[in-house]
Amino acid sequence: MNLTTAQRDRAYGVLLASAAGDALGAPYEFGPPLGPELPVGMVGGGSFGWEPGEWTDDTAMAIAIAEVAATGADLRDATAQDAIVARWHDWATTATDVGNQTRAVLTAAGRAARRDNDAIGARHARTAAEHHHHHAGRSAGNGSLMRTAPVALAFLHDEHALIEAATAISALTHYDPEAGEACVLWCLAIRNAVLTGKLDLRAGLPLLPAARRDVWAQRLDDAESRRPAAFDRNGWVVQALQGAWSAIAGTPVPVDDPAAGVFVADHLRLALEAAVRGGRDTDTVAAIAGGLLGAGHGASAVPAGWRRVLHGWPGNRARDLITLATSIVEGGAPDRFDFGFRGFGRLDALARHPYDEGLWIGAVGALHTLPPGVDAVVSLCRVGPDAVPAGVELIEVRLIDQDGAEQNPNLGFVLHDTTTLIQQLRREGRTVLLHCVQAHSRTPAVAALYGARCRAVPVDTALAAVCAVLPGANPIASFRDALHAMHTPPMFPDALAAATGYAARAHADQIRKRGPGDDRPGIPYVSHLLGVAGLVLEDGGSTEEVIAGLLHDVLEDQDPLHVRAAEIEHHFGLDVRLLVEACSGPKEHDPGMAEYRTRKQLYLDYLADQHSTGAIRVSLADKVHNARCTVNDLEADGPDVWDRFNAGFGDQLWWYRALVAIFATHSDAGRAGTARVGELRRLVARMAEFGPRGGSNGK
Repeated sequence: MNLTTAQRDRAYGVLLASAAGDALGAPYEFGPPLGPELPVGMVGGGSFGWEPGEWTDDTAMAIAIAEVAATGADLRDATAQDAIVARWHDWATTATDVGNQTRAVLTAAGRAARRDNDAIGARHARTAAEHHHHHAGRSAGNGSLMRTAPVALAFLHDEHALIEAATAISALTHYDPEAGEACVLWCLAIRNAVLTGKLDLRAGLPLLPAARRDVWAQRLDDAESRRPAAFDRNGWVVQALQGAWSAIAGTPVPVDDPAAGVFVADHLRLALEAAVRGGRDTDTVAAIAGGLLGAGHGASAVPAGWRRVLHGWPGNRARDLITLATSIVEGGAPDRFDFGFRGFGRLDALARHPYDEGLWIGAVGALHTLPPGVDAVVSLCRVGPDAVPAGVELIEVRLIDQDGAEQNPNLGFVLHDTTTLIQQLRREGRTVLLHCVQAHSRTPAVAALYGARCRAVPVDTALAAVCAVLPGANPIASFRDALHAMHTPPMFPDALAAATGYAARAHADQIRKRGPGDDRPGIPYVSHLLGVAGLVLEDGGSTEEVIAGLLHDVLEDQDPLHVRAAEIEHHFGLDVRLLVEACSGPKEHDPGMAEYRTRKQLYLDYLADQHSTGAIRVSLADKVHNARCTVNDLEADGPDVWDRFNAGFGDQLWWYRALVAIFATHSDAGRAGTARVGELRRLVARMAEFGPRGGSNGK
């Protein structure tokens, strides 16, 4: 079946979002409902000790179906169903978590196969499922609904064949007709969502048996009028479906507001979180919901932060789920994509991001020999399965280099989400390569948004800086329009006001003394902090960097027990804390730090190895403002000024000259402003003209 680009994105989202919901819900399984004030995250843990991002039996059983469908086999055929049952049986022998009913059926089917001296197959499972139903009196658990999503992908071309297959695959372990009806209803909704983009569970009602339509219509009415937590028997297939649909239908779809970072695609994440908040069988309800949400919003709506950790049986990751979905919709045809990118011309563009040396930007050719230190790659184009060496994290992003809403239905979200991903990787200390095929459009677009956020500059300013280092860079019109819609305001006044108040309170008792004979009150220390923040602002620093300028002395002067560091992170974020820590040198009372030059040399060594442009910018502003004040005092009061310092003329001049040398090196590498380094050099030269009188305090 020929699908449009948007339909393919939605088809690829089915398995991906189902697995994401599964892994999101796993830590909360068997727990009570969660209120809106409690966080829901892909954190791992739970009753079975799941790893963060690890999917459970829901996705494992779906993968077994998907593997068979990916060969092009007709899931209605006995041979295909035999292969599915055999795969389930092999999985169940070592699986951490298998549903009670499913385990009972597969165990009985295995015994029957051994008794027949035969390979386990669909007939063994179906017979065992029927026996279990009659013996237990019920078999309408949620175990067949949780795995049904790939069946829909295999029959996008034929809804009647889909009904047959969904019913038959459900009956392999769940004999109760209600389980089959739920699978049919959900698969038809997935098919409809892939083809139309609409989330409509009622689309399949007319295709149910006439006697059952009103029953299910009433159940859907009930789901739409209540919250997921109301369906507290969600181990039953009916309430599992109701809980999933309640989460989808009851979660408002956001209105796109790119400037505020809000997108329609956020509905996928919000609805999955709502499914988990319903409690009890959280992984299954969220997995069910995820299959339909992925079909409606697409793989591109699944947050990158989830995709990078998603994994599970049989050793798969997010990209493997996309590969499976691709093979299913292609009917098992081989992937003929040319990962060599022949015919594209030059593929060797590569440069450091003009605002962040820890981010490399370039073309796909950079993968052949990764730049030094790169341990994370963000690919904006398709890459082969062995694209990066072992130990290097690869996160693939679906971004189509063509204009038109049909090509990138979640364009704003993808640009925003990918930039957020890169920021997170950099906060983790990772050195990142961001690339597409030729670095002409996709790479500069994402790099520009990242730069605008880093420096709090207009996106056009950041884009110009990026294009200056990438030959041929020229993002397509739709990318430029999306960037302008997400224009980042240059400053955030509320945060700056809060930081100013925090700094004033932290340093309330500190003053800078005036010279002998000067009866004016001492200068409040906060004047220095405001001066540093002003220089950072003048030099194009981001809001976080300006705040760090205000707080840069808090830890060094005020934090013997490291209490302030946690406060700074709480009030102003991790980025600010890291900047402030980077600007804080060792203290005089630290072990082995009593001697001035020993203490200062340690900081100089650290500064020389620093690659954060933000930390360098704040440190340079601090040193320039200190030097300005010292020179002003020297010009007013003469060399006696040196007597005010614990370290005298010789030590001070050594310190400042070493700083000039280090900042000059950073300037040559593009990490520090040339003009500001030049100012520091001139100030230090002026200091040198005021040697101490009579050699006093001249060490």
